[in-house]
Amino acid sequence: MPSRWVLSPSRFASIPMRVLMSGYFFDGDFHKGLHYLIPVLAFVCGVFVAEQVHMRYKNMKRVHWRQLVVLAEVILLFSVGLMPESANMAANALTSFACAMQVQTFRKVNGYTIASTMCIGNIRSEIESLSAYLKTHNHKLLDQTYRYLGIVLIFALGAGTGFKLAESLAYHTIWVCCLMLMVMFWIAGPAFQISSRKTTSAVGR
Repeated sequence: MPSRWVLSPSRFASIPMRVLMSGYFFDGDFHKGLHYLIPVLAFVCGVFVAEQVHMRYKNMKRVHWRQLVVLAEVILLFSVGLMPESANMAANALTSFACAMQVQTFRKVNGYTIASTMCIGNIRSEIESLSAYLKTHNHKLLDQTYRYLGIVLIFALGAGTGFKLAESLAYHTIWVCCLMLMVMFWIAGPAFQISSRKTTSAVGR
């Protein structure tokens, strides 16, 4: 497994990352603290840029604003795959930036709030829905439980596949993500447009 991915989880602004950063700062090791601060700042910038894209291009007709975000992710992640191990810091920052754009842009599936780049929150939501169903027997909650379970299982499948691919493709494994994002760019475009029209009509009513 390439050290870039071992040392740098996909959730660069996750709780472990913030804990490590704070721990090094409080320990007086500012060099290592800054090492973890850069991906966190990149994450912050990614959220800001994604929201700016949303506000400026949400009324585009030919291309949905979410497609622009996906295209930006492809460019960023493809660039990461070209970087040597000596550029791990830059690679981590770019991946963190792309991760933030993904998190900010894709936050719901069929009305259910999800986290698209991490699974702990989805597991929590799944168990919460299951617990509520066992108490109320509301089948909508059972449907919600199944949907979260499906999301968690797909996440696990993707993580395992990525782990095995990294054994042979090393850093270039990230290009598989680019390929999948491009498929999403072309296939999901019409769905994005339909979703936007429904949202607009609902607001109009």
